[in-house]
Amino acid sequence: MKQITLSEQDASRIDTYLELTSGRISEELKLWESMEGKTPNAKKNISFWKEMAQAVEKLRNQLK
Repeated sequence: MKQITLSEQDASRIDTYLELTSGRISEELKLWESMEGKTPNAKKNISFWKEMAQAVEKLRNQLK
């Protein structure tokens, strides 16, 4: 496990960035879910984007 120390300001900036990024992750997930069964990579990409969403949410919770 890697640990870093952030100032309150840095933590807030990273949280804001992650909030903006989470919108993009949601869009990608919806896109791949709509293509499930239509392309061979859909299941793999759905899994990837779900994992990314969980990682971002976990990190955001730790920043609070």
